Amino acid sequence: AELEMTRDTGYSSTQQEMTLGNAALAVPIFVEDGPPFAAVSLVTHLARADVRRNVPLLKGAAAEIGDALRVSLAGGVQWRSAFQ
Repeated sequence: AELEMTRDTGYSSTQQEMTLGNAALAVPIFVEDGPPFAAVSLVTHLARADVRRNVPLLKGAAAEIGDALRVSLAGGVQWRSAFQ
């Protein structure tokens, strides 16, 4: 159910799962059609974990990173070989 919700909303969140008093938000980075290439996340104090404000910022950052990776891949950079 949690994975389905993440797919529907485009982000994942946790509260106090790793550190008491902290929350985390994460969004996928897409380089091409298909599964995510990577993700970008934010860990902050619960008091600052405003999903309505932070998720759009993270999605914007993820889109910019994805665009930069697409340009690099189009230029012949072999990103995937480094992870194999």
